[in-house]
Amino acid sequence: MKLSRFERARRILWGRYFRTSRRSSERDRRSLLKSLPIFNELSYWQIMSIEDYFYRREYGKNEEIFGIGYPGAALFIVEQGEVGIFVDGSRGRERIATLKKGDFFGEMALLDDEPRSATAMALSDVKVLALFRKDMNDIKQTKPEISSQIFRSLGQVIASRLRATNQLLGESDQEAS
Repeated sequence: MKLSRFERARRILWGRYFRTSRRSSERDRRSLLKSLPIFNELSYWQIMSIEDYFYRREYGKNEEIFGIGYPGAALFIVEQGEVGIFVDGSRGRERIATLKKGDFFGEMALLDDEPRSATAMALSDVKVLALFRKDMNDIKQTKPEISSQIFRSLGQVIASRLRATNQLLGESDQEAS
């Protein structure tokens, strides 16, 4: 079937429009990943080779993303909105962090099968990228040089967070004395 000149022009116009939107979205995702300390040592091409492993998820305001004791299955990266991280403290549920675009949480799920140690809740409408442990294991099998760099960077982030926590605990012990 031969298309009319109008129909061909319409397909070209809309095809380019959607292709541009998709490419723009892919560029935004790549930029976000490259800005994170666990992926910033990867090259542009390495990020392109793993970006399809990330899944977009949306949560409404006050919706729980995961709770304390839930199985840890994924690392989450905030694309839009705010996420609160809560723990059970002596005065009930306490917010220990507010995460915004470019922050990530749940990274321990990539390392072990232990249950979640905190609750993550959407403080506003939220869009996140999720990298599931099973997909990270696939990256480990098919792209060992990339997974090695990710795990190394992840270890550095966790070590940094542990040092900061130790410092806070040391300061609170001094204040209590």
